[in-house]
Amino acid sequence: MFIFLKQNLAWIIVSLLSSAILWTVVTVQQDYDVTETFYGLPVEVRNVPPGLVVRSDPQTVRVQVTAPLSAQQRLTPGEFKAYVDASKAGAGLQQLPVKIETDVSMARIDDISPSKATVAMEVLKKKDVPIKLSILGSVPFGYTAGQAKLTPNATTVSGPQSLVEEVTVASIEVRLDGVKESLNQTFKLTALNADGAEVKGVTLTPDVALVELPIEQQLAYKTVPVTPQVVGSVALGYQIVGIIVDPTSVTVVGDPHVLDSMNYLPTQPLDVTGATKDVTAVVEAELQPGVSLARPQSIVTRVFVSPVESSKTFEAAVTTVNMARDLQMTLTPSEVEVTVSGPMPVLATMKPTDIEIVLDLAGLGPGEHEVVPQVRVPDPLRIDRLSPEKIVVHLERKPSEGSPLSVPRPGVPQ
Repeated sequence: MFIFLKQNLAWIIVSLLSSAILWTVVTVQQDYDVTETFYGLPVEVRNVPPGLVVRSDPQTVRVQVTAPLSAQQRLTPGEFKAYVDASKAGAGLQQLPVKIETDVSMARIDDISPSKATVAMEVLKKKDVPIKLSILGSVPFGYTAGQAKLTPNATTVSGPQSLVEEVTVASIEVRLDGVKESLNQTFKLTALNADGAEVKGVTLTPDVALVELPIEQQLAYKTVPVTPQVVGSVALGYQIVGIIVDPTSVTVVGDPHVLDSMNYLPTQPLDVTGATKDVTAVVEAELQPGVSLARPQSIVTRVFVSPVESSKTFEAAVTTVNMARDLQMTLTPSEVEVTVSGPMPVLATMKPTDIEIVLDLAGLGPGEHEVVPQVRVPDPLRIDRLSPEKIVVHLERKPSEGSPLSVPRPGVPQ
């Protein structure tokens, strides 16, 4: 083996070198260069001398970059930053060379266009300006806005001298449309010139202010049920069986503190003293001070009055009809108890003679019969009970004239 290596060492070395050269050539051919062009890169101004400030940002630039194919994924606009060094610049317009900064080490900057950026430098100036609060719109109906308070009431504006000199005030705009609660929040400040136009390119310190604005509700709305007030006593024997009111609820407007404790709206009293029938009247609402109806409207109260129902028992005499002429009768009993119910005022004036108890004897001959009486009472009374429900009628022939049997019998109607 050693002899083989010794005899062929030269050939082995030549083969290894050839392989390395071939691999390098192939690799280089596969990783060829690519070129990308990026447009609109912003130019950053660095190292601005103390006491100076950039008046306006320089124009953007176009950058052409070349890099191996293996680095193509990193060739994005975000990997390249354009800037100028203003450390030796003075006030006025400056032409400063544009430089490119990147972390892509294999990238080559082929071209920058334009190669120089025009930078306007001005003396840095600061001044204090007042903060002006502008209230736009108005709070909803029934609300009121109090006096606004600003914290702070002034701010410092800084920037290019020409721009700072234009600024006269820092403005806050607060819109109150639809606002129902007090404000206590910060708002962004805007630098304005004497004509009220915004001045851009300056810095406000602080750039916000706290606005405290109390907003209170003067009027509130609430829908509450209507409760009718009825006073007095209806006539004796009558009673109130129902009360209705129309409308059943209304909307009131007034002091919110009063409305918070208001759960219903009473009406003015309606007097029903001595009433024997329904009472209907238009009544006014009984409103507390500081409260009124949201819209004018009539309130109608109706009180339903009915007699008190009761019952009463009477003893009434029985009347017979349609008895044959040749008969005479005996009734057991001759009076019955009748229990009648109905309105108390009618019962109070009723007499036993107002009750008709009739026995119809049509077609009945001598003998003993049980007959159901027909009972009538004045309207609107009702018959609840009859005792007894049937009356025993004993019928017999009348004795002939001159006959000893013609002597009248006690208790027998002739």
